[in-house]
Amino acid sequence: MQRWLRIQQATNKFHGCFTQIENRQQSGVNEQDKIMNAKTLYKEIVKSKFIFEHCWNILRYHPKWLNDIQAKKQTKKYLTSTSSPSIASSSPTNTPINLDEHGNIDTNFVDLERPLGKKSEKRKIRERNDDPLVKILEDMRADKKEEKIRKSDIAEKKYLLEKEMVEIEKRNIDLEQLREEQKIMQMDTNGMPHHLQQYYYHRQMEIIEKRVNNS
Repeated sequence: MQRWLRIQQATNKFHGCFTQIENRQQSGVNEQDKIMNAKTLYKEIVKSKFIFEHCWNILRYHPKWLNDIQAKKQTKKYLTSTSSPSIASSSPTNTPINLDEHGNIDTNFVDLERPLGKKSEKRKIRERNDDPLVKILEDMRADKKEEKIRKSDIAEKKYLLEKEMVEIEKRNIDLEQLREEQKIMQMDTNGMPHHLQQYYYHRQMEIIEKRVNNS
């Protein structure tokens, strides 16, 4: 939930920055330039980089999300137009109002002192499930899960391949050793100096003993 709210708030603020850049109607500025300028403006305001461009690129063309953005703007305008110094100087109200870092009323704020009723809670859950951002997060989770499975499959295949290569290398070494032993067993020691005859005799005895033990 916290991640969902963080992405929602960040994309909403970035879209506001992008809208400001678009409203400037600068000549010779293409789409990518506007996005880069919006990122710069976002960083100046929020004091951090915008890292959810992938989500925003999907949401910016989604009618429901755009309608929600417009509705929030209208709500803020209405709250601003209906407020006055006389109201501000009156006795404090029991309803807390949450302000964001720019002093704007956060319309996503939920009054914890007055819990939502069952109908309101169900409506909130239904609206949240219909939110395009939820679908994006679910797709991202699914993509991560698929990527994790894919990496696991690759790692397993790599392990099996390396294991097979080790076995092949071992067979090659065993084959080379067998050839060497056969060469020693078939060696004619007649005419060799006595010390070489003794050496090959002991080697032949070792080979015979090893084969007897392995049989």
